[in-house]
Parts: sequence; C-alpha cells; structure tokens
Amino acid sequence: MKTTVRISALLMLLCSSASSAIERDFAEKVEISANQNAFDIKANVLKYTGDVKVAQGTMQIFADNLTILNANQEGQQVLVADGAPVRYSQVLDNGKVMDAQADKMRYELNSRILLLTGNAQVMQEDSLVKGDRIRYNLDKQLLEADGNADGNKRVTTIFIPEQVKQQLDDKPAAASEQEGN
Repeated sequence: MKTTVRISALLMLLCSSASSAIERDFAEKVEISANQNAFDIKANVLKYTGDVKVAQGTMQIFADNLTILNANQEGQQVLVADGAPVRYSQVLDNGKVMDAQADKMRYELNSRILLLTGNAQVMQEDSLVKGDRIRYNLDKQLLEADGNADGNKRVTTIFIPEQVKQQLDDKPAAASEQEGN
C-alpha cells in the first residue's frame, strides 16, 4: 500500500518563505564545479562527475554525479543528481536555511519541481519530513511525501508546534506589510 501525505499548514514552516528567495536565486549565475565533465552535443546531455558542486545565489547542490538533460534548451533543462547522499541547501527570505537530501534528486527548471528519491528528507529549523520520495513544487509551495510501495517505509514528520504557530502568526503581518507598499 502506497502511503501519501499531503503536507499543508504543518509544513508551512518548511515552505512558506521559499518562493521569493528562489526567484532571486534564479536571477543569479549558475556555477558548477566537478572533477570531470563531458558534453554529448548530439544527445544534448552534459555530465559532471566527482565531487560536484552547483551554486546559484543561495542555492547549493552537492552530488557525486550530475547530468543535465536538454542542456542547450534554455529553461527546459532537467538536472539529475545522485550521491551518497545528494544534498540541497537554500537560504529563504526569512533568513532560515532549508536543507534537503536523498539518494537521487531531479530538478525540472521549467516546472520548478524538485523530486527527491531514496531516503529523502527536507529540513528547516527543528522540522523534518522524511520519506522514500518527496516531491516539492517550489512555485505552488506544495510538498508531497510518500513511503515506499511495499509499505515497510513510512513518511515521518517532526515539527515543533510553537515554531509552526509563530510562522503562521508571522504570515498575516508580512502580507499586510506588502499590501501597504
């Protein structure tokens, strides 16, 4: 049995400030370093291997290997990374860091969907979501976590209620400040 949990108010702490931080990061240059890279021009695939580091603004990815599909198609690129584990980090507008890790990561630039598979987890402050698969739509700020198909790995969510309450209380104040501008 496949366990699916749609995370909403409980995980606003993880997702609520990501949107505009991510927008600013998209305007920054992308820098990729690795031990080796190869570009298959015919297949339009760029591969980086060995101690791969990707940085764009405050966003960072660390992986053993990174493949970029549709490398020459602006905005259509798909980043596929694997590692032990692949790590993702980004500083949000509220100054807090969102970290994620998994055995594999797939990021689709045009849809802004981050897919973490195999021992996946997303963390911010003392909150944590763990599952076999986590899908995070950065635009819609929708996070979905799944256990595995045979049911022996379940989704785990850990949060501090006071931090969630504070985050929810801060959102109306931030919205009124933006309306006043």
